[in-house]
Amino acid sequence: MIKFTVLTIAIIATTATVAYSLTLLDRIVHVRLYDYGLQFSLDWANLYWTVLRITLALLALQSCSHWSTWFPYIENTFAKNNLR
Repeated sequence: MIKFTVLTIAIIATTATVAYSLTLLDRIVHVRLYDYGLQFSLDWANLYWTVLRITLALLALQSCSHWSTWFPYIENTFAKNNLR
């Protein structure tokens, strides 16, 4: 159980770090680069938005897949130990 808890904490920390990094990247594109003269163009914006959305979808998929393994594990642990 301790190994699984440590793994869960590591995955949550990684997920939060990736989400925060994406926020920082978005801020760099939408604030800093415009200060340096970035001109909006659908050529780069569509690619940027596509990559950002795919990354967020993969992040959500990773989180959901981990949580789908977490709850059955807890149910089995409680059932074995009669902790209900």
